Amino acid sequence: PALVMLDFIRSEFGYAAPDAWIDFDSFAAAAMICDELVVSTDIANEVNGSPWRVRRYSLNAVFEVDASPAATVQAIEDTCAGRLIFCGGKYKLFAGAYRPASGPALTEQYLRDSPAFRAHPSRQQRYNVARGTYTEPRQEWQSTSIHEQVLSDAVIAEDGEIVQSVALPAVTN
Repeated sequence: PALVMLDFIRSEFGYAAPDAWIDFDSFAAAAMICDELVVSTDIANEVNGSPWRVRRYSLNAVFEVDASPAATVQAIEDTCAGRLIFCGGKYKLFAGAYRPASGPALTEQYLRDSPAFRAHPSRQQRYNVARGTYTEPRQEWQSTSIHEQVLSDAVIAEDGEIVQSVALPAVTN
């Protein structure tokens, strides 16, 4: 996905970004994250003879040239749990992965006022049931449901389900 994003933002169908506007190091780091081997729950998955393995992120999709560039960027971001940003005059891509904290520790000297805490996000910002779809290669590339995730205690506490639905058409595992 990182290299597809790089090609897309440089293409005439994307943002036609000149090389001077691209932080190539961030795309290289994102590509390394995408290529990491992770354990799969499906024995049919195999990478270079290693069973139970998949690449962390992959992209297997076709994008229509008449789609907006922003929609295509969003679909590519979804395949790598990533984010494309434009910062300091350069496009940077960050793929989803743990990154340890860096920089100075935040202390009270950084505060302008007493901290205010909100115990719970508003109901519109919460959900207790997650549903979604992705494209399954072994089912003739048809849209397939992701195993529903339910926080039973939260459903009881909220007096019902608050559902978050996600469609990931370019995601294949």
